[in-house]
Amino acid sequence: MLSLFTTSYALATDRTGPLQARPRRARAHPRRNQRSARTLQLLAGLVAVGIGVGLIISAELGVASWDVLHVGLAELAGWSVGTASVTVGLGAAGAAALLGERPRVGSLVPLAVVGPSIDATLLLAPGASTLTGQLTLLVTGMIVLALGVGAYVASDHGAGPSDLVFLAIARRGIPLAYARLLVDGSAVLGGWAIGGPVGLGTVIVTLSLGPLIGLAIKGFDLVPARHVIHTREAAFDHAQGRELAWEIA
Repeated sequence: MLSLFTTSYALATDRTGPLQARPRRARAHPRRNQRSARTLQLLAGLVAVGIGVGLIISAELGVASWDVLHVGLAELAGWSVGTASVTVGLGAAGAAALLGERPRVGSLVPLAVVGPSIDATLLLAPGASTLTGQLTLLVTGMIVLALGVGAYVASDHGAGPSDLVFLAIARRGIPLAYARLLVDGSAVLGGWAIGGPVGLGTVIVTLSLGPLIGLAIKGFDLVPARHVIHTREAAFDHAQGRELAWEIA
């Protein structure tokens, strides 16, 4: 469920360049090296991600790319959405490892936190019987989700499982936008084929979430050491575990 989110702001300013190496640069911040603070931020962000996703699903107007697959798989297999998201995440992490992309802590923690948070939100969130209520749930979910992803990305604990697949493909010379389209498009088509919800909400989330996440990351102002330089090509730091992260100037 994090696949669209952690690279969407970068792609808004860098749509064609391949992934290449760049020197490390980082904006100094007094809390950046405090591991406990960053870990708490990671966990709080992931819980918020799960709540946001659950609210968007509850709106029943359509969901974001990978959640189309998660919901479709849940309905097909009779699982909860959280269980489906964990299953897909494990598969994505395994595929990324086969492609040479090594997971970090932040790549695996979402599997234990986001799924249960989604299920708890779906259990507790009130339904909406009117379009106004549905839109309210959708917008609220997007805001909570953007804040969660902003905290998650700024904590600098590594890319999510589905993002690892995207990075592995991008590092083989495929332009970022095409790699992103390939990965997310496959998730949407696969989810839609097994009954996942695609609708107005999918369009709204796809168009709006990237800018919201950009504002959230800038608001946290906890910029990772590895980031994207806002030029035609994305930055890639070999020396720090081959991760991608973002600096909002």
